Amino acid sequence: MLGRVDEGAPSALGMFVRELRTLLDTDRTVAYAVTPSDRGYEPRFGYWAGFALTPSELNTMMSASLSRTRGPWALYTPGLPEGPQRNRVVVIPKLDALRAPAAATYFKRLGLSGRERDRYVARMWRLEQHFLRRVGMHDHHVCRALVCDGQRVLAWVGASQPSAFGARERALLRRLVPALQRRLRTERILGDGPLALAALPALLEAIPAAAFVLSASGAVQHANSAGISLLDTDTREALACAVRGRRGDVELSAIAAPGMPQAYLAVIRRSRRDAAVQLEAARTRWSLTRRQVEVLERILRGDGNKEIAADLGLSLRAVELHVTALLEKLRVTGRAALAGRILAALG
Repeated sequence: MLGRVDEGAPSALGMFVRELRTLLDTDRTVAYAVTPSDRGYEPRFGYWAGFALTPSELNTMMSASLSRTRGPWALYTPGLPEGPQRNRVVVIPKLDALRAPAAATYFKRLGLSGRERDRYVARMWRLEQHFLRRVGMHDHHVCRALVCDGQRVLAWVGASQPSAFGARERALLRRLVPALQRRLRTERILGDGPLALAALPALLEAIPAAAFVLSASGAVQHANSAGISLLDTDTREALACAVRGRRGDVELSAIAAPGMPQAYLAVIRRSRRDAAVQLEAARTRWSLTRRQVEVLERILRGDGNKEIAADLGLSLRAVELHVTALLEKLRVTGRAALAGRILAALG
């Protein structure tokens, strides 16, 4: 059973859901995750925007709908999501369209057997009667992504509205999936409790920006290389203020695990203007090529090699060579250390 979602909690995902509604200019947005169990599926969290019901009411209703459910639910299998749906944006039409003979091709694209269409539609019909109609989504189109880490679903994230979604909404959500995957993977590992403590330094170093783990009062407990380079009195005060609600440039995520005290993951990224100044200074100081500066810019904003390759129209191998050249020129051994070197030398 999900606990009450506190709208004031410093959850990056909760804020994201509200901002996503504005970005897509849509009726409703949702992010939720479930855990398979012997009794069916149990909700892990749920964030909602644009609904008449409160988050507590919505989470309670979802929990009741999920109980004793096994196999596919809402056109995917939470315990083992279908490959074609992982980290991809999917548009789901209204239920009537799923009953049409032409829907067999649609089910095939989702990795679901067209021969079992009637079973999937029957499950959707029960979901409509027990949940979707009660929350006002029964006559909506849906645009969503299953944000996954391998075969594990980190979150169902999407939007719903009476009219069909277009290419704009799909493209916007598609661009957000990699960043969501990184953030949710980090929160999951940090939330796993004591088993993650040994991996915490390496995990923080994998974040290519100044990153910190804070106590409930805002005190710094851990920091990566980029964070250590910024750790002066002003930064400590900014982090403490972020915990108290004045976030400024700090991205804050709550870390909660049974039996562990409240903590936060804080990430500080430079503004675009600051980043542009730093990139120009880095180009001059370390004799970087134009392409190396472009790759460095994307590393500093948190992109992985595949994202950089797609963004710049390069092969993955070419990006790897540029990253290696940057590490050699700045004499560091990793991406977080690279960000720390930039911040320490040019911040």
